[in-house]
Amino acid sequence: MNNFYDEITPLLNRAGDDLHWFQLQQRVTPPVEIVFSITAAAGNNVTIEPSGITKVKKGESQTFTITIQDGYTLKSATIDGVEVTVVNSTITISNISTDKTLKVEAISNDIILLSKAPWYLKSIEVYEDNDFAFSLDLNDGSGRLTDKYYFYQTGKLEVFHANGVSFAGGAWSISGKVMTMGPAGTTYEIKELSEKSFSITNFVEVLPNGKSRYQKLTFGRP
Repeated sequence: MNNFYDEITPLLNRAGDDLHWFQLQQRVTPPVEIVFSITAAAGNNVTIEPSGITKVKKGESQTFTITIQDGYTLKSATIDGVEVTVVNSTITISNISTDKTLKVEAISNDIILLSKAPWYLKSIEVYEDNDFAFSLDLNDGSGRLTDKYYFYQTGKLEVFHANGVSFAGGAWSISGKVMTMGPAGTTYEIKELSEKSFSITNFVEVLPNGKSRYQKLTFGRP
């Protein structure tokens, strides 16, 4: 009998220790953390920090710093497609409970200037190769711009007859200082852009003498 007791006692003690260890583990093991992903999607000429995918615990907040390159202005900032406000170059998402996507886009300051309509065609200068040939001033004689020629509306170029009837037009876009315009996607370099004027130069034709004729169009507004 003593032999049986001596053999079974260590087994019972070990079983008890294992049960106690299991119960202790149940008490000290922390709950599983719930983590969500925030995806930062920066458009051209925009930097978002932190970038890419950021993991955030449920209920916590995450702040992003927005940097926009010189020559560009904030166009839009959205979280899951809903417009949000950038405050002191930052966006904070609070009490996070789902995955989120932050998108920030910028727009060229050139586009902002050009979209402030109307722009009137102020003058035309014609060149043969690099030699000036002649010019046409489209002011009305008193220094005011006429309203009978080209002008821009937001995102659109319209060309008018002297009687005010529109006969041409085309969408335009800006990349740096290059304007792409019209159905053919013709490109023009924008020069001397300011609040009051800008110019573009376009090829016209090759003359019989072999020279290339160009014209410089200068637009202005009051």
